[in-house]
Amino acid sequence: SAMLTLGDIVLLEQGDLVPADLRVLDCSPNMCVDNSSLTGESDPQKRKNECTHDDVLETANLCFFGTQVPEGSCRGLVVKIGDDTVIGRIASLALSTDSEQTPINREIEHFIHIISAIAIILGISFFAASLARGQDPIVSLVFMIGIIVANVPEGLLATVTVCLTLTAKRMYTKKVMVKNLEGVETLGSTSCICSDKTGTLTQNIMTVAQVVYADGDDNLRIQDTASSFSKGIRTYDPNSKAFHQLLRCSTLCNTCYFEKYYEDEASGKKVLLPFKKVRQQGDGTSIEEIVWTPIGNASEGAMIKFAHPALQESLGIKDIEELRQKNAIVFDIPFNSKKKYQVHIHCQSDDPAKDTDDRILYMKGAPERIFIRCTDFCASDGSIKPITPEFRGEMTRLQDKMGANGLRVLGFCMKKLPYDTFSADYPFSDGRDEKKSTPNFPLGEGPFIEKYANAKASGEPLKDDKGQLLDPPHEASGPGLVFLGMMALVDPPREAVPGAVAKCKTAGIKVIMVTGDHPGTAKAIAYKVGILWGPTKEDLIKANEDNRASPGDPDYQDPDLAQAIVAPGWEISDDMGHDKWNAILEHPQIVFARTSPQQKLVIVGHCQRLGHIVAVTGDGVNDSPALKKADIGIAMGIAGTPVTKNAADMILLDDNFASIVAGVEEGRLIFDNLKKSICYTLTSNIPEISPFLCWITMDTPMPLSTVLILAIDLGTDMVPAISMAYEDAEADIMKRPPRNAKVDRLVTRKLIFLAYLQIGIMQAMAGFYAWMVVLNDYGFPPTVLLGNPSGTGMFFGDQTMYCKFNGGQYVILTD
Repeated sequence: SAMLTLGDIVLLEQGDLVPADLRVLDCSPNMCVDNSSLTGESDPQKRKNECTHDDVLETANLCFFGTQVPEGSCRGLVVKIGDDTVIGRIASLALSTDSEQTPINREIEHFIHIISAIAIILGISFFAASLARGQDPIVSLVFMIGIIVANVPEGLLATVTVCLTLTAKRMYTKKVMVKNLEGVETLGSTSCICSDKTGTLTQNIMTVAQVVYADGDDNLRIQDTASSFSKGIRTYDPNSKAFHQLLRCSTLCNTCYFEKYYEDEASGKKVLLPFKKVRQQGDGTSIEEIVWTPIGNASEGAMIKFAHPALQESLGIKDIEELRQKNAIVFDIPFNSKKKYQVHIHCQSDDPAKDTDDRILYMKGAPERIFIRCTDFCASDGSIKPITPEFRGEMTRLQDKMGANGLRVLGFCMKKLPYDTFSADYPFSDGRDEKKSTPNFPLGEGPFIEKYANAKASGEPLKDDKGQLLDPPHEASGPGLVFLGMMALVDPPREAVPGAVAKCKTAGIKVIMVTGDHPGTAKAIAYKVGILWGPTKEDLIKANEDNRASPGDPDYQDPDLAQAIVAPGWEISDDMGHDKWNAILEHPQIVFARTSPQQKLVIVGHCQRLGHIVAVTGDGVNDSPALKKADIGIAMGIAGTPVTKNAADMILLDDNFASIVAGVEEGRLIFDNLKKSICYTLTSNIPEISPFLCWITMDTPMPLSTVLILAIDLGTDMVPAISMAYEDAEADIMKRPPRNAKVDRLVTRKLIFLAYLQIGIMQAMAGFYAWMVVLNDYGFPPTVLLGNPSGTGMFFGDQTMYCKFNGGQYVILTD
């Protein structure tokens, strides 16, 4: 990319990283890009050479620097390079965003102002009083310094630093790395978490969550696949013949493959990786990860990750490569966004030229494109049976049900092509070379053939979306296909996230989802993890329409009272008034979808305007400006980009949202412990000030020197103050609401009264009592202390000395 300049032509293939912002000149029908680092969308986005949207992030004819090409190829023109690219502008936005002062920084600054004011006022006051009483100016100056030194907790800086460091060390064991020590406490003060969806709340790994096929009663049912979406529950039957066919179709009608080797640096040889491993997370739970890397489309990658262990269990096949080798491909029609299906034709051996068995057509695509082409279905025993109207209605119902849960549904079908007609030398074609609009083999195009004939007979021939006349369909494409089933895919939520979100609710922390993904997907995941739990305004309007309820009816629900809201990016703007922002942010359940980096920045700013301490999580470059703006930015350690990690104050080493909750608990604990440490440190102020007061007002000897006060503060007091950092959390620490920064300060009036007027006075009285008792034991009774100050050296011992003899009496010794 360093060698590119504007106007250069770049060729991209499957697996390439886009080296600059490109405008697509021409591309293959299956060309797509992975924009998850920019927009948070898990699904690859189709690309073509036509502008489809005014928004550069939405249009289909642009590819952006840093994104990947999981499938297809294209030729593009370089239109932006370096800092002018979309990622470059986002990085510049992050660098230009000012960081906010942390809450603990504000609290310590507030405390320093208070204690400094007290120390200076007392010091100057007593300096003036000392001079008024005729004391020597040097003596009075030293007295003032003593008063100031006694008031200032010299060990506070070390105590705070050590407390924060110890907590940061504990958090590291929970997979949270702290870059900014003050961020430890900030997380505990958090009242609002703006979380990204992809990779934070979800695993950023497309997964087959559910499958549908005909069971023993020839009824379609949704079966779970032991994914985190179904909490590890598996209900599909690995011995079902219908499931076997569905498995074969998803593996063979698929261009994705595994990268399963790594190069050993010592030997230079390729070493086979294990298929999966178990990784420990910061909250003590473990997560199972696929080690083999799928190369290709994310949806197809999800299918082969599901198929690999299922093939071993169900069919005794070692892996997907073995199945593909035994069923060589003969012909294929790649997936494209217009047709919304993909076709592969396979023989039943590894050599198509010699194989005389029937060819098998496998097809997958959007369910509505598959359903209409199927006239039969595969029963659980492998037999072929006709589709009834009831069965077809159930197909549609189950598709809608899975789609409503935020799942991406794909349909699968097949067809045996007899060798007598479709032999080894049969010229399979998609029809274009024969000037036909359909292929020259069965593809369930019967309804289209009939529609074309009726349109032609009526004198209004069919046209394509560009207004061109459609070519006639091929007669061979008419026979119907055999429906095998459906697969529902999802980027599943992390298992620990729902519990973590529930804990946030208990702790009074508002969790807001801010994502660039589609509103429907974001809403479904939000309900799954507990960020949304009530109906939105649109849901209530629909429910009222379904129930035919109007205002005043018993079952009417007022949409304006909806507690949940899903706000898409196109409905919010940077210059929107505070009233509208307040109306959105007053909802207790909020999801922002299809948001741009600038909008994320504005959302964080308005949350802070309302008084929230805001934590922002993210992994993509698009999240970095908001991370910098937030009170505390939290980046993902595994999926996070370098730009994001650089902008963050804290890094989740396991990318687990649940680790944030553990960090909140530690942050609250450190605030409590800092209050204890400061209270302990301040209690010594009165015992240290009072000897100076007695010396200047009562003419007593000087019990404490300035150096001795420093020795006490920096020596004996520091270790007990630091030990407060090891205090365990109170039982209700995660049941309390977030602290109100305006009221619940680090140093409050209550703490000052406790430290100075209660504990401080008791310590001072105890200190004076011990001082007088010890002096009395050494021959200096209290009666001689008053009015008998230290001499010019200000140290006790310059006055007349008294002694006591065994069996004798007090006598005065004179020179």
